[in-house]
Amino acid sequence: MLFVLSGPSYVGKKTSITHFMKLYSFSSIIPYTTKPHDHRVGEIEGIQYHYVEEASRDDIANDDFIYDEPFNFDEYKETTLYAYKKSDIINAIESYSNFIIHASVGNAEKMYGVFSQYHTNLDANDKTWTQQIYFIFLDFNSQLTPDFFRQKQPGNKEGAAIESLSDSKAGFINSIVNAGKTKVVPENSAVSSYGFKRRFSHAQKEIQFYRDHNNIFDAKVTSDKAYEICEKLEAVILPKLKVMPTSPDKIPGPLSNMDIIYMCEKRKNDPLEIHIDGRKATSDEIEALLCGCGMHISLSNHIRRITRKPVNPFIDMAEDAIDMEMILDRAYPDETINKGYVLCPHEMILCSSDESIKLPHDVYAMVASKFSYTQLGLSIELSPSIIQSGHNGKIHFQIKNNTDNYICIYPHIQVAQLLFFRTIQPSTKVYYEDSNHAYDREYPSPLSKFRDDNTALDKAKKPKAGFIKGILLQLKEKMTAAVVGIICTIALCILWASQLYDVAQNYLIPLAKNLPVTALVVLFALTSCTANTVVYIIGACILHILGRISHFIHKKKREKDG
Repeated sequence: MLFVLSGPSYVGKKTSITHFMKLYSFSSIIPYTTKPHDHRVGEIEGIQYHYVEEASRDDIANDDFIYDEPFNFDEYKETTLYAYKKSDIINAIESYSNFIIHASVGNAEKMYGVFSQYHTNLDANDKTWTQQIYFIFLDFNSQLTPDFFRQKQPGNKEGAAIESLSDSKAGFINSIVNAGKTKVVPENSAVSSYGFKRRFSHAQKEIQFYRDHNNIFDAKVTSDKAYEICEKLEAVILPKLKVMPTSPDKIPGPLSNMDIIYMCEKRKNDPLEIHIDGRKATSDEIEALLCGCGMHISLSNHIRRITRKPVNPFIDMAEDAIDMEMILDRAYPDETINKGYVLCPHEMILCSSDESIKLPHDVYAMVASKFSYTQLGLSIELSPSIIQSGHNGKIHFQIKNNTDNYICIYPHIQVAQLLFFRTIQPSTKVYYEDSNHAYDREYPSPLSKFRDDNTALDKAKKPKAGFIKGILLQLKEKMTAAVVGIICTIALCILWASQLYDVAQNYLIPLAKNLPVTALVVLFALTSCTANTVVYIIGACILHILGRISHFIHKKKREKDG
């Protein structure tokens, strides 16, 4: 079955075609043209047109093709042909699938004459006949005047192309015009006076032809807005289909940005919902978050740090469930980061998003890193976080600093992205309905409930405690700072040796002679602990200062090179 759309420029013919191709899985036919090279900007052979050189125009100016006579205006003699191959049209008419094309009224008239047997039942006694080609004329509601037509030019914000982009449904359509090769026209572009008059004259010709030959067309659809044309065409075309189209809601695979808009705004049952600050996001807010085949998510001001237990650094997964909950609360404290948070080298934190997402039963999502942040060494860690169908709440993920640098992150930055995928069949049981996983809707990043009712861990044989290993790990972490502090302290003692000798001779030794042994022992212990702490602090401060100096030098070098 084939539907042929005709009408003046900017009425919405191409928009309507992409509408039905995307939303209802219609196919189309690629026309042939002798359009010159300098008029093919943004067009690709085999997608928009099959191109035929002017010298070979006889290849399509013959009985195997249907082509309209060139439109001549004033002194300009048009030579470009636009044609459809007859065999392609027959295949579309007799196909089990649904096809839709656009054609000038001249081409539509020729198709009507050549394929009348598919349009008009020539045998009145044949009751099994069904119409297989439909001609539909698209027109404006408003009277076609030069001022009105000028508003429809692509460079005018009130033009049909711009109007359609402001609507979510038409934006969904126009994003795939010309197989993803949407052409953006600068706002300051202008149509030449001659070119405007010529195009306006052609539009008048199309409308006048319909008035004189309206018997050719099966229906007329009118509107000044492209997306309204699409909606009205649905009421005309869909009831005539012999083969019901495949709904976009049933096509599995990744969702594009326009698929996401459709799922949010046009899907009546079980839509995708995005909430910001406790309210449903507007169309503009959703579009601002979208990025090709994904959606940016922002870091909230609540995180969970991962700390180490002071004595025994390992967490025993087979601990009692109540004890495990207490251990995790202490090991993963919640923290507010309104002023940012400094990620230490190789540190990982648990995060949640500002946005709240409710997924349909047939859509799941994956959290992925953003390349702009992975260049800094930040990654969404552990594994791709799967957001199950039916999830309702914040998105939780982990961020890790994979470098030896300290990186300061801040709330509300778009640090990750969601990739959405539609399943073949909807899930019969959504994730958050399971009471064991209801924590997914909490605001702070949740702690795992893996210990609840886990028979495998209940029967697990526990390893021996790693007390000594834990102590050694802690000593190893502080060793560098302590060594630097000792070296610095020794250097200072050598530098101030005479002053320290005088202090010891005049104050410390006389004082020690007059103190009892017990007091000397206590004083020695306090002095040792204080000296140890001071040495460590000195070492840590020196390492920090050296790091800042190195950063300053590197920055100046970069500025100089730049």
